[in-house]
Amino acid sequence: MCLPLWSIAQMSEVNKKLDELNIPRDVFEQGLKDEDAAYSFDAKITSKTAEKTDVQEAKFDATQRVGKKWMLISNNGQTPTKKEIRQFNKDHNTKRRDINAKIDDNDFTIEKDDDKELIIGFFFREESLPKKYQFLAGCKGVAFIDKEKRLLTRVELKVQNL
Repeated sequence: MCLPLWSIAQMSEVNKKLDELNIPRDVFEQGLKDEDAAYSFDAKITSKTAEKTDVQEAKFDATQRVGKKWMLISNNGQTPTKKEIRQFNKDHNTKRRDINAKIDDNDFTIEKDDDKELIIGFFFREESLPKKYQFLAGCKGVAFIDKEKRLLTRVELKVQNL
């Protein structure tokens, strides 16, 4: 496989920036990985349609067993109902091993780089996405990194071509 020279240069620049900040490249894929996940985190999941906006607050605990790692904390600012918890668990708490997505090296771009923040754009490889995450194939990921804290602060997934 022959990659265009600009994509190799772009990935090299992204790797250099991440190395400078001591941030592992796979941090962008960790949120879709249940088995062997290395990081625990809080998540705010916002789903927008033409009719409504739903906001779920959740926790991912990497120390829990597969199938129990995700926990719904609130749904639209309210304590979730048993039905909402069941649906959330069905959507997020997989029983499969190695749930993960991959990002091609040539799909990373530096969107912004200043003294305070590094913003990296990326796309997931469609064939690597589990069924429950297939919708991400049409999304561009945007990762926000606080350079002072050397910390990934948030990841946004934006639907493309609407």
